[in-house]
Amino acid sequence: MVWLLGKTRRKGAMKLLLRYLADDEADVRAAAVGALAKYRMGIVARHLKDSLADPNGRVRAAAVNALSRARTREWENVIETMLADPDSFVRQRAAIALFRMGAKTVRRRIRSIGKEPEELRPVWAAIGVVAGELAPSDLTGYPAAAEFLQELFPNEDAVAAIRDARDPQRRLIAFRVLRVQSEEAAERAARVLVEDPDAVIRKEASSALASAGSG
Repeated sequence: MVWLLGKTRRKGAMKLLLRYLADDEADVRAAAVGALAKYRMGIVARHLKDSLADPNGRVRAAAVNALSRARTREWENVIETMLADPDSFVRQRAAIALFRMGAKTVRRRIRSIGKEPEELRPVWAAIGVVAGELAPSDLTGYPAAAEFLQELFPNEDAVAAIRDARDPQRRLIAFRVLRVQSEEAAERAARVLVEDPDAVIRKEASSALASAGSG
């Protein structure tokens, strides 16, 4: 029922969804948050903010995900407070949300990753690769980063970026993502990128092939 309301967006649907935010069942409240996320943030953000204090972690996480679309300094500050949530999953979602919002705190946290809470380090590490702040070798101590990297920059998107992206920085980041995620895909990409017009990319691709050959 909640899913259908979010999909149809019929007149009066939003009012019903807002009522479901107070439902007794946590799954219903989380579904209502997800459905409301499809509406204009300027209309629903203040209602979703209340769900950040929901007693259930899944609901709070859903609200964090939804509010990542509200890309203002005010909402960045609100989401940053969720990095101190008692639920580790909510804290991880808050880190990803801040990256998607383009929050200034993200680069600072990547650069001081060793001082971050343990469960957030792999998240910041993955974000660091996608943000161009970290190289694949920097992720050695964070094996769990691969899971978050796949969410932030899926392998199929990385392959497409290497093939189609005009921005050399995006091609480089896509290559680095593949180096973390798939040795086979990274080697295929490297054989293409050794002919890339960008010197930095050619050098990194050549180095990767040399390492693969000596491994």
